[in-house]
Amino acid sequence: MYTGAFTCNICAAGKYSTVLGATGVDTCVDCVGGKFAAGQGNSDETECDLCPAGKFSYMMGSDSEANCLHCVRGKYSITEGSNSEYDCQDCVAGKYGIWSGVSACRDCAAGKYGSMVGSTSSDSCMLCPTYVPQSPPGSTSMSMCWTFCSPAKVKEAFWEEHPDAKLSGSCPSVRVLF
Repeated sequence: MYTGAFTCNICAAGKYSTVLGATGVDTCVDCVGGKFAAGQGNSDETECDLCPAGKFSYMMGSDSEANCLHCVRGKYSITEGSNSEYDCQDCVAGKYGIWSGVSACRDCAAGKYGSMVGSTSSDSCMLCPTYVPQSPPGSTSMSMCWTFCSPAKVKEAFWEEHPDAKLSGSCPSVRVLF
């Protein structure tokens, strides 16, 4: 006997429905790639959470942040809700990424420089020559080691390491010897 009552169905995790009083799960729509919904009964796409920066997901209907994949070491992403690994960009020269799933890469320390793109370790950051005081953090080439060049100190240290070298003038003339 029909009593006129019906049962509302709720959408499973990873899905949502904007249809009020739906009696079937056929109205449930998957959260798109780059998003997930851990709870059930979501009534709007805005209830699908974004994968955080440094992560992405191709998966439709994801029910967990665990389905958001990490950008690999040496890459980063500032994009939230990414559905593509192509949003993961290489760490630029002067920076490195030791962890996966990051939203920023680390600078090579002051006194070092890094010329490689996509570096995964601080070991890729090279020391400035001992006769040059230092370079700023994130330096990309040895020429940046001259940023804080003090001609008197450079000449003194240079002569100690290279007593037979021909040196003239100030810091820029030392650079020519490389």
